[in-house]
Amino acid sequence: LTLSLIGAGGENTLLWSWRDASGSFLSALDIEDDVMFVILSILVLIATMNITSGLVMLVKNKGRDIGILRTMGLTEGSVLRVFFLCGAFTGIVGTVIGLILGCLIALNVDAIMSAVNWLTGGGAWDPAIRGIYRKAVATRYGVALDLPAGPSELMVVSDGSMHPAWAAADLLSQAEHGPDSQVIAVSWSLDWLEAISRELARQVVGLPREMIARQALQSARLIQVRDEVEAFDLVNAYAPEHLILGFEEPRSRLPKVMHAGAVFLGAFSPESAGDYATGSNHCLPTGGAARAWSGLSVADFQRRLSVQELSHEGLLHLRQTVMTLARAEGLEAHARAVSVRLGDFSPSVDQQSV
Repeated sequence: LTLSLIGAGGENTLLWSWRDASGSFLSALDIEDDVMFVILSILVLIATMNITSGLVMLVKNKGRDIGILRTMGLTEGSVLRVFFLCGAFTGIVGTVIGLILGCLIALNVDAIMSAVNWLTGGGAWDPAIRGIYRKAVATRYGVALDLPAGPSELMVVSDGSMHPAWAAADLLSQAEHGPDSQVIAVSWSLDWLEAISRELARQVVGLPREMIARQALQSARLIQVRDEVEAFDLVNAYAPEHLILGFEEPRSRLPKVMHAGAVFLGAFSPESAGDYATGSNHCLPTGGAARAWSGLSVADFQRRLSVQELSHEGLLHLRQTVMTLARAEGLEAHARAVSVRLGDFSPSVDQQSV
């Protein structure tokens, strides 16, 4: 396939596949598979030796009882069958119990991890680890597991027209989620940013989750940019989970937003309304994942059909593209399905008789 594509595109064609980009990662997965196989094999071997040694000790401990049974007429084969059945029963019961426990753990991973996070303060399962596991499964089995959701994020962008107290309240609404939440205010108005700083210090006092909010504010950022263009460059580079556009005409700025989980237009659109009332889903991408993922929506639970209709002119226009790619994959019948419609291929007399 590679040689065919190079031949179709010319000798200057550069091909770069996902395997090339993820070569180190896939190699690490292969090594991990081998290591886990060795570890599990050793565990099985140890378990087998434990069962065998247990049977040997049982025979030694029951030597006197065996002697009595033999004097009563029990044959050597009967004694052997007794211990064989004992070992088989132990192995079967252990296997069944292990299988049941494994299934219960696998079916309740979320509940178990929630309990662990609660006991450890919420940091036991780092989102980065989940991301590695998700990528491994998606790469190996072609299955997308879940949305890459991590610590909560909120970015407020304004030209200074949004009331600083309102912006500070929005920032605190996300900061109180957890100590790893990040909140950011962006503007080219230094006075507005300084006013937000004062409001944050004032409003955080007395919150029921004040200590958590204060921890989150340690990683908060108030960023002054040169102008609106730089502000939206920053927005799209950061790709926030929640984005508030604090402008008098926020809808005119919406086309400038390329990457964000959920966007709130105007000063009267607090993020908490999106959490509880306005209908946007609460499952949103974080950690810059909004550059590739969208928030969960009803469309994700619907089944959709893909419908295509080509005219003669349309197929003629796409002929070269379709036939080149089909032949690059060695699928001549795919290419012929196009050429036969355009008069480029005629079946032979023998094929016509068939």
